[in-house]
Amino acid sequence: MHFDGRRLQCRQISPELRSLSGNIYQHPEGKFEERYAHDLLTAFLDKEDFKVQKDYKSLSGGTEFRAEYTSAEYDPSLHPTIAVICEYDALPEIGHACGHNLIAESGIATGLAVRDVLKNNPEVQGQIVVMSTPGEEDGGGKCYLLARSAFADIDFAMMVHPFANNDLKPVILGADACNIHFHNSDNASSLTCRPMDAAVQLYQQIALFRSKFQVDWKVHGVVNPLPEKESPGPGLMSLEKSTHSWYMVRAVSQKDFHHLQRKLEEFAEAAATSTGCRLDFQWVEEMEVYTGMVHNSTMAKVYREYSEKEGVVYPDSAKPFYGSTDMGNVSLAVPSITRASRWEKK
Repeated sequence: MHFDGRRLQCRQISPELRSLSGNIYQHPEGKFEERYAHDLLTAFLDKEDFKVQKDYKSLSGGTEFRAEYTSAEYDPSLHPTIAVICEYDALPEIGHACGHNLIAESGIATGLAVRDVLKNNPEVQGQIVVMSTPGEEDGGGKCYLLARSAFADIDFAMMVHPFANNDLKPVILGADACNIHFHNSDNASSLTCRPMDAAVQLYQQIALFRSKFQVDWKVHGVVNPLPEKESPGPGLMSLEKSTHSWYMVRAVSQKDFHHLQRKLEEFAEAAATSTGCRLDFQWVEEMEVYTGMVHNSTMAKVYREYSEKEGVVYPDSAKPFYGSTDMGNVSLAVPSITRASRWEKK
C-alpha cells in the first residue's frame, strides 16, 4: 500500500540523486580520504530531516557517518532497526570503476523511501539507518565499524552493488593477501640457493593444485620486480639475492578459506626448503581479512517479490559475481543481503 507513493517520490527527486552520484564520480577519493563525498551526503541527509552523526566511531580519516530517521513511537525492543549501506571510496588511478558512487546513491534513495513510509504511516514503526562505510577498497572500513560495535543495534542490513546482471545472491568471496620473500642465505652461492627458482616453484605448485580447486576457490599472484637499487639492471630482478611474490587467496566458506591459506603456506615452505632459501612469509597486516558473504534467504525472498513487481528481471543462470567485499563480514554479524544490480540508463 506504500509503494506507489514511494515510486513517485523517488522519481521526483531522481535528479538530485543523480547529481549526488555524478558529483562523487567527478571527485574520486581513495580509502579513508572521502571528505568531499562525506560532506556532500551528510549535508543532503541533514536537509532531509535525518539525524546525522559525522565522524561516526572515529575511523581513520573521519569520513564515516550514521544518519537516522526514527518513527514517532519507535521502541527498539519491539520495532526493527534497518541499515542501508553507502560506499563512496574510489579505486587508485581508475576512480569509480567499481561504481561506489552508485552504491551511495542507492543507499540514500532507499533511506528516503523508508523515511517517507515511517513518516506518513503511523501503523508502521521502526528506524532507518543510512550507514556509511568508507574504505571498502582494501581498507576494511566495515571491519573497523564492526569492531567498534557500529552494527550492534542493527536488526538487518542491505546493500546493492552495480554488476552486469541482476543477482539476488551473488557469490562473494572472502579474501586475504600475503607477501612472500625468498632470500639467499648469507653464505650461500647462487648454485645452492636460488630465490627465483623458489618463486617459480611456488607458482608451479599452486598451478598444479588448481586441478583440485572447487569452482569458488581463487588464488591470484604476481612476482614483483625489486626496487632498482637492488636490481642488477633497469627492469630486471635480482635473481641471486631475493624475490618478492604477492598472493591473494579467496573462497566463500571460512573452512575453504583457511584451507587455501594453509596450502599456500605449505607450498612456500616447500619451495624454500628445496631451493635452500630463507623464507619470509607475512599475511598483509594493513589489509583486513574479508569473509565470504552469507545472504539471508528470507530477506532475499522478500526483496525478490517486491522488486519483480517493479519490473526487475532475474536471469535463470546469472554469471557468478566472484567479487570480494567487507559486506561479507557484516553478514556474519547481522542478517544481510547484497544484491548485484544491473544499472540501466533511462
